[in-house]
Amino acid sequence: MIVFDASPLILLARTELLEGFLTAFPESVVIPPAVQVECCENKESFDAKLITALIKDKRITVRKLTTHKGFEQIRREFNLGIGEAEAIALARAIKAGLIAIEDRNGVNACKILKQPFTGVLGIVLRMHEKGLTEREEALRKLALLSKIGRYRAEIIQDMRQRLEAER
Repeated sequence: MIVFDASPLILLARTELLEGFLTAFPESVVIPPAVQVECCENKESFDAKLITALIKDKRITVRKLTTHKGFEQIRREFNLGIGEAEAIALARAIKAGLIAIEDRNGVNACKILKQPFTGVLGIVLRMHEKGLTEREEALRKLALLSKIGRYRAEIIQDMRQRLEAER
């Protein structure tokens, strides 16, 4: 099972990789209610419409926390937004194998809490390694992510080199 925070879900939707990921990923994809609100509140955007449809089609499951005790502690201790804190607390509560998160404080929280995590760039690379995207498509998606995501130039360059080395 993988729990998503809002940013990776939105970025995968905007790069048109989300449906392919959901089709290929063998486990359940789960989000907490705060992430649903973050992703779907702008109902006119492409990504919000897509994510809403995927929730309606039960390809993404919205799951509430049974207790907010861990959520509040994680939020305070790591200075996180509601969505990030809910996603991490949910991942820990349901013992998710992975959480997709982009927020720096959220990533640091996952490291300290020993919660396995990935980001969108890791997902793009893994989809390419699994043969779900051709190298040229993965490079195009990377170029788009460099424009719409918040990545340092050296991280994008490193990922580009890794994708190009996969010849």
